[in-house]
Formats: sequence, C-alpha cells, structure tokens
Amino acid sequence: MSNITNAVVWICSKFSSQQVEAIVTELSAILKDANSRFGPRDKFKEEHPNYRDFAPDPTEPLTEPTKKNQKDYKLILQEYEQIHNKAISPVNCKSPQLVVPKDVTCPHCNAPHQYIYFNNGKKRTQLKCKVCAQTFQLCKPLRKSKAKYYCPHCGHALFQWKHHFLVTTYKCSDDNCPYRIKRLNQLKPSEMMIQKMKPSQFKINYQYREYHLKPIQIQHAAPAIPGKEIVDIFKIRKPDNILGLALTFYISFALSARKTALIIRWFFGEKCSYQTVLNYAKAVAHYAHRFNLKNKGDIDAISVGDETYIKIGGEFDYVWFYLSANKRSITAYHLADNRGTIPAVAATNEAIRTADIDQNITLVTDGNPSYIEAIQFLNKDRPKEHKIKHIQVIGLQNNDDVSEEFRPFKQIIERFNRTYKHHIKPAAGFNCFDGAMALTTLFVTYYNFLRPHATLNFKPPLHIAQLDNIKTIQAKWLKLISMMY
Repeated sequence: MSNITNAVVWICSKFSSQQVEAIVTELSAILKDANSRFGPRDKFKEEHPNYRDFAPDPTEPLTEPTKKNQKDYKLILQEYEQIHNKAISPVNCKSPQLVVPKDVTCPHCNAPHQYIYFNNGKKRTQLKCKVCAQTFQLCKPLRKSKAKYYCPHCGHALFQWKHHFLVTTYKCSDDNCPYRIKRLNQLKPSEMMIQKMKPSQFKINYQYREYHLKPIQIQHAAPAIPGKEIVDIFKIRKPDNILGLALTFYISFALSARKTALIIRWFFGEKCSYQTVLNYAKAVAHYAHRFNLKNKGDIDAISVGDETYIKIGGEFDYVWFYLSANKRSITAYHLADNRGTIPAVAATNEAIRTADIDQNITLVTDGNPSYIEAIQFLNKDRPKEHKIKHIQVIGLQNNDDVSEEFRPFKQIIERFNRTYKHHIKPAAGFNCFDGAMALTTLFVTYYNFLRPHATLNFKPPLHIAQLDNIKTIQAKWLKLISMMY
C-alpha cells in the first residue's frame, strides 16, 4: 500500500463520516487559498522554480584567457562617423614631452600613434587609445593572469569561492556575464525579492567544482576476500556438481538461498543449508569479479548508465550500472551508499577503462547531476578532440529532439534494471554489503557470459569459446570457475 492509501485508511479508522467530510473541506480550502499559512510541501518549489538546487553547469570552464575580437580602428572610425556625423580627431598634444613615439600602435585595434596619448601624464608609463578606449603599457608587457579557470560564457577569470579537501568551487564574478543575466531574467518578481535579501539562495553566477579525488577513492567496489569464515571453493567436500547446481538455482534461476538448498536436498539427496549456498556465492564472487573486469572487452561508442536502489541493513544503497548499447554487456557495477559524485566517478571511470584514449564516447544517463560532475572530472585527462560526450534523458516524455533520439538507449537500461531487480527480489534485502556485492557480481557474470539475449539471437553479450560445447548450465558455471584462477 502507498503512503497516501495508508493515510486514508488511518483517517477513516480514527474519524467519523462528518469529521472526514470536514477534513476534505479543509484540504480543498488549503489548495485553493494561495495565501494560506498551510500548504503542500512542494508549494514553495512550485512558486519558486529557480530556488537553488544542486545542479552543476555542464559547460566546462576555459583553462586559458580568451582573446577578445576587437575591431580594426578604421572600422571603428567609420561607425563613429556614421553615428555622430563627425570623425574622431587625432590627439593634439600641447607638450612635446607627451608626444607618443611614431612606432607605437594600439595592440587592441592597431590605431597609429596619432590616436594614442599618455594616460598618466608625466609618468609616461600608461597609454590609452582614443579610438577603442583601451589602455596598455609602453614597455612593460601585460601581466599574465594567475587565474586557473575562466568563465566559458564571458571569459572572465574565475575566483576560488569555496575550498574543501575533496572539492574546490570556482565562481565567475562578472556582473555582465551572459550566464548571470540569463539566470536573473528567469526569476519571478517574488524570487527577485528573495534574491535581494538572500542572494545565496539562488544560483545566479557560473560555478565550477574541481574535485581532488585520489585513485583509491574512485576504485570500483569489489567483493570481500574470502576468509576463514567463508568456504574455500577449491576444498569443497561435496561433489563439484553441487557447486554448479547451487549457482544455477541461486543466480541463474533467481531463487532464494533457502529454496536452492531445499532443491539440492530434495532432488539430489545432498545435505545443504541456505548458509552453505550463501558461502558458495561469496567465495565464487571474489574470483568472478576479477574475471568480469578482465574479460569485459571494449566498449561501444554509446554506453548508457543508471543507478538503482537496493536495501542493505534496512537502509537504501545504490548500484551504479553501465551497459554497452550494442553489445548489451555490463561494463561497470559499482555499489555505494549514496548517489553522489564519488560513486558516479568510480562507475564511469570503470565503464570507460577499456576504451581507447582517442575513442569518441557518448554516455547516456538520466538527470542525476552527479553524472555531469563525474564526466567533467574524467574529461580533464582526455584530449580536447576526444572529450566524453554526455547526453541526459530526463523525464518520461520526449520534450526535445535529443530526448527523442536517445530515449531508446535509456529504455535499455531501465529494462535491465527490471531484470536485476528480479534476481535480487528473492533475497528480500541484504544484511551486509558483502552479501549484496556477491550476488550483484555473480549476476553480472551470468548476464555477460551465460544468459541468452533475444536481441543478440539468443547468445550472451560476451562470447567465450570454451563454453560452446557444454550443454548444461551448471557445467558452464563450473567451467567459468575453473577459468577464474
């Protein structure tokens, strides 16, 4: 039952018919009265759609200052004469000491010395052009900017706004930046009033977040190394066929550990508990993870990513998946306790690990802003002509041409999430991270190397020649395990 249904049932169980009618009347009045002190929790968001949310700018900053395209002085003189019906007269120096040398020209518009004068009098250090109104030094070259990044919209230097050991935020301070002007024009009158009193509540200026992540922080999640508490798969006392059957029922057929143990006892006459099945899975998962990453092969030009939730210890955790659009193989499966930037970087980094540095990659995701920051972080180390292209498909309807073109790719991973949920549903949640990671890892092994796909002519996404002549699924599992070490 949904939360709304539960609320309705509770109201009906606590109040009489007349009281329920009064409650409905009050709720209707609240929805109709815009000035009511009560209201839905999304009322403020509806009235102020531009209120600050975590939404990084997809446009990457510039690393070098842009050269302003200044007009030639002849064109400026012509335009001035057309507008004012008079020409710009040359500089008339009254003192011979203030005459500009003949070899001096304006570096901005190439105006000759007749239109240039000393802007600081007898100091004779700063010059100003009468045509373009720009200043420059006579002998001293322009000081090189120490800024690390520049605004991609106005070219203004970004200043360091906030610093954290994980991230540094840079911000554009130009009041005439086109980005800032556009954002201000989007504000409603009520939002403008709030923005004047609390300017930090609205994101108006361009910002860039630079992450300082170490390799160990963006490592792909992995199953635990088998310890003494977990069975050694190379010293199993039961027949090898039992291990293959356990993985077949538990992973391939998506049965619970208890049902798997029950089938092995009733159909095959071997003593087996559900804990034994879980121990088998954890032991094999450690070797299967290395096998998955080593044999996932190249990625397609288009990959699609998404995250889906699972429950570990009663709390929501998230599995980040990436799939190759054509091969349908899983290229990353990172498990984390949040939907932030660091898990997004870890999953995306693993997804593109086997791609060539000069390969053009397009990643299709949903509207989670963590993907934007992850791709910006990874693009720093890639050549300019081979940056990762990011496409966001947001919502359920195609509101633009981009969503209509890339919606089929997004639907691929949404259908995949249903398949994954079907395989983890019998577990009814997990007690620990290792159990969730073990089942996810073995599911990826089954999905990539064993599971037939209708779109691939009922063949698995990644072909292994050693499995061609093996007919039973449990025998294929045992063959894969023998290839893992």
